Amino acid sequence: MALSGLTTTMYCDQELLDILLPRTKRSFAHSLRTCANSSTDLERQARSPSSKHGQQMSSERDSLSDVTASLLKRATPRLNELLREYGVQHLSELPHEAMTKVRRQAILETVLTENPLADADGLRRTLQTLDDPLFIRSFQRVRKDAVPVDAFEPTAGIDAAIFFAGLGLPVCPFDRRSLVPMGGASAGIEEVAKAFANRKTAYVGYSPNLAPFYLLLTDCYRTLAEEGVRNPALAPVRDRILEAMRNGEAVPVRRFQWRILALPRIEGEKVSQVFVPDPRPDRGSILVHAGWMESDECKGGTPSGYVPVPKQFLQVAVSDPLAQTIIRSKAQCPVQKLN
Repeated sequence: MALSGLTTTMYCDQELLDILLPRTKRSFAHSLRTCANSSTDLERQARSPSSKHGQQMSSERDSLSDVTASLLKRATPRLNELLREYGVQHLSELPHEAMTKVRRQAILETVLTENPLADADGLRRTLQTLDDPLFIRSFQRVRKDAVPVDAFEPTAGIDAAIFFAGLGLPVCPFDRRSLVPMGGASAGIEEVAKAFANRKTAYVGYSPNLAPFYLLLTDCYRTLAEEGVRNPALAPVRDRILEAMRNGEAVPVRRFQWRILALPRIEGEKVSQVFVPDPRPDRGSILVHAGWMESDECKGGTPSGYVPVPKQFLQVAVSDPLAQTIIRSKAQCPVQKLN
């Protein structure tokens, strides 16, 4: 999600910028990532000091001020113009509220000038997020432990909750035993931190009924490609599954390679949650988190309308720039049908 033309200094956390900064708008149905059937190889790669990913995961990364300073450096010409309008030469001469306003305005206008199709609302929220040390600390923590050990493993913990809230996904604590949400969902970082303060190990719940996307998970991508797309239960989203597969990586030769797909919700449709188990030893299972709202009631999903956020989604959200575009999507993007 790093914007073309946006450069950063060496000390800037490029991985964080890639996740936060919205790209120009693009097709919504995405094949987010292939996850191995075992976390062993991924964990070994993440911990290996010789791998780039391992170095990113193990090293202490940059502070909030470093990331903001990198963006501000790019916006220096516009910043100087705004400072002259205020009759000062340096940001430090302004009161805190005015300083924050000027800094965000300079960055926003610079990025939108260089990238006219960038998501302005998403960028505004990004700049607010970059001013929140809770989000930065949570991001640094969750990316060290974002590898699932099971294709359908749920996400848990206060740091993951704060991270998703910072990306714009309303979340709430989800009880591990009763499997029901504990309180209302929020995308406010402080509200989520308070909600999880005494529930640090609770699952991170979200509502597929309210989200602008459906999440499809499978523990065997070949099963989905060979048989799943023809399953009648998946007929309502078949075109979107095919588009996501076309936009993603090639179907692996090996079986039991995990995959998560993000599919757009089309306004007015009624897609129910689907679980397609397959008892055959050489076939995998498919799960679609879906549902809809009807007269303020959750329909087509779980009784509460909430499920835990899949850890596969956390894994891609900390590394795949497309994840934030999906979370923050408001308009229903058109789906290109395949003949």
